[in-house]
Amino acid sequence: MLTNNLLRQIVVWAVIVLLISSGVFYVRDYILKNKNNTDIYNKENYGYNEFQLINVTSEIVVNRYFQDLKDKILNDTYQAYKLLSSNSLEQFNSYEAFSNYINSRKEKIQGLYVSKYTEQNNGKRYIVVDQYNNQYTFLIDAVLVYKVSINYSSNF
Repeated sequence: MLTNNLLRQIVVWAVIVLLISSGVFYVRDYILKNKNNTDIYNKENYGYNEFQLINVTSEIVVNRYFQDLKDKILNDTYQAYKLLSSNSLEQFNSYEAFSNYINSRKEKIQGLYVSKYTEQNNGKRYIVVDQYNNQYTFLIDAVLVYKVSINYSSNF
């Protein structure tokens, strides 16, 4: 003999199973009805679990490091100053001298681009020259962890 409590639990579970199964069938029916609609199957529209395989060349790496340095110089001068190697730190003497130098040349710095580069030591060192013949030597410790030595040319 079924008690009221047991009967109530059976009814609740039956309703739960009915709701779940109808929801599953509704989703299945919706997908089947709209299988010509590519938006349902196009994962790119949702922005999740996306990746793109690329062959990372030395040119891509050099441009990434150069752009990272430029962004720091233009937007966070103190972070750029902390990236300087000991040779460049001696050249500028202080953060204020570096900051003043950068502020007086911000417009030129915004337009800088890599003119040529050389890779040394299996990608642990890149020597980059921009269009003004300024030389940047990137010493790579890890991905985007580096020190840079900057030699600005006299016409910059």
